[in-house]
Amino acid sequence: MPAGSVPRVNLKHVTSWLKEPRAIAFGAVCSIAGFLVALLIFRWPGNLAPNWGDIPTWLAVIIASIGGWIALSQLRGQSAVIKRDAEDRRREQAMSVYIRPIGSGGRAEQPFAANASQYPVFDAQLWFTPDGPPDSLGGPDDLGAVLPKESQGTQRQIGKDVIYDTVILTFRDANGVSWIRMPGGALLEQTKPTARDSVIAALTATRRAS
Repeated sequence: MPAGSVPRVNLKHVTSWLKEPRAIAFGAVCSIAGFLVALLIFRWPGNLAPNWGDIPTWLAVIIASIGGWIALSQLRGQSAVIKRDAEDRRREQAMSVYIRPIGSGGRAEQPFAANASQYPVFDAQLWFTPDGPPDSLGGPDDLGAVLPKESQGTQRQIGKDVIYDTVILTFRDANGVSWIRMPGGALLEQTKPTARDSVIAALTATRRAS
């Protein structure tokens, strides 16, 4: 697989189970069920003299608490898996769109946007990292739509040893989500109203982090 097709590691966004009403309701149901099971084993504590040290009563509380904690832990884990799978599906097509050089084997080649997915991508553009500040970004070279299993490129010649380090690809997938394929292969979602502003913001963040 071309180096430009390697996606960055997915970021995980997991909401706390305390903010999920379904998790709380499920835990409450399991707690009540655990308490009822304990009653079947140890009988109704109201038939016993009030006693904070009554062993069956304490065992019933402990069993119910453990059951609720286990249920909430399992539900939180399932919620995290569901969200991760949803994010993977959302990125699935974009992960198959990348930059590749095409040329005659000389020192300079042409950068192309390659679409290895089963659906077209739209508004594809190539940008070029500046030597100066991010807002001096070069481009774009407009490529338009890139059909499935095809590539679309520009006549611009770039040293083949630096294409992956200097060329940026922006595009919109079949679901209408706009993406940036950064130098080095990282895949980012566009965060600004325009592709140019999104690329500048991504370059600025990258340079600050380095």
